[in-house]
Amino acid sequence: ERHDAAISKWRVMELRNARSNQRLFAEWLTDARFNTGHSTISALRIAEVARRNILQILGDKPSLDVLYGTFSGGASMGFRKFAGNVAAKFKAGATVTEACLPLFQDILAECETWKLYRGAMHPNIVNGGSLFTVPKNSDIDRCAVKEPDLNMFCQKGVGDFIRNRLRSVARIDLNDQSRNQQLARKGSIDGSLATLDLSSASDLISDGLVRLLLPGAWFDLLDAVRSKSVEYDGVWIELNMFSSMGNGFTFELESLLFYSIARAVAYLTGTRGAISVYG
Repeated sequence: ERHDAAISKWRVMELRNARSNQRLFAEWLTDARFNTGHSTISALRIAEVARRNILQILGDKPSLDVLYGTFSGGASMGFRKFAGNVAAKFKAGATVTEACLPLFQDILAECETWKLYRGAMHPNIVNGGSLFTVPKNSDIDRCAVKEPDLNMFCQKGVGDFIRNRLRSVARIDLNDQSRNQQLARKGSIDGSLATLDLSSASDLISDGLVRLLLPGAWFDLLDAVRSKSVEYDGVWIELNMFSSMGNGFTFELESLLFYSIARAVAYLTGTRGAISVYG
């Protein structure tokens, strides 16, 4: 029952993402305005400033070095959890999507360490990841995706890069929750700060939102290494969300997007105060 409830919720989130994707590239983006109490701000203006914030953090164009990630010891598209040790993922049989393979081949050609494995690498091409659920609470599970092995390697490189840039440029440290804890405590005492915990946050990062806010070269890179479809119960489903739990950069990407949008709204409304995000 928990599993079925999670899958049903995931399907509802995907319908919402489909509507978001349509809306973001229709007249809504130009026409939508938000009343701040003192003035109105257009959705298009918020997007423009948020995009500028993201450009400042990421830079205009990524290099191949961004994709130098790691393998985790967890389950992936090609390996069950207990068989998914790091050594096994360096051997033949690793999975990868067709869009990600050329990028990984560039890594094989340039990285001295990977050149040692070049003759042994015979990856299997897959359409995307595999949807499954993990325990969450007594009522519902949480949906996640087992990503293709080599996609995950590249995704974790992207995630690490975003994490480092958030820390160095925006002073958002995703390795340490203490600042968020201190701010939440302060807000609970004196009411000077608000906290917001979004439901299904990562599942509602739609493809259209990422396409709208990221610099073009960055979107192309992340789009190439993500899973654009998932397999569930023998059926392949094309995604409207950009990335799910299980993707190696989802946590960092959603943190980047939320921070940049919040900062844009604060700037456009003339609001001062601390802005901090964690996931």
